[in-house]
Amino acid sequence: MQAKWLSGLIGLGLVVTPGLAHAGDEPVVWGLTTHAQHCVIFQESKKTTGAFFIVAATLKTVGKLTVLETTDGYTFEPATYIEDQATMNDLQTRALHEHLRYVKIHEHHTPEQLQAARDMCAKPNLMTPDAAPPAN
Repeated sequence: MQAKWLSGLIGLGLVVTPGLAHAGDEPVVWGLTTHAQHCVIFQESKKTTGAFFIVAATLKTVGKLTVLETTDGYTFEPATYIEDQATMNDLQTRALHEHLRYVKIHEHHTPEQLQAARDMCAKPNLMTPDAAPPAN
């Protein structure tokens, strides 16, 4: 009986795979969405570890942000961050002080997703749609 529970828990653990990128995942923007002077593109990765016991299973997911690109030769140090609440608060404060926009894409991103992140960096204002040029 215990072997059936254990194999069921292990099977469940193999099915649960949070953090994997899918083709439809869009870049996520935070920091300043208007009037940003620089932009930092992060690559997000997640690692899930698990422990299986006879009557229970535990899973822990840890997120990591790695600087993939910056704009205009801006240097952003350190290059790797653990994705927890304290770090996200620090990054948001830094964005306000240094006028930064952040864009996050998944570790297994497509070239199109990276280009979409670059396009988000290039837009001066992400809060309103781009205005059409005036007609002559």
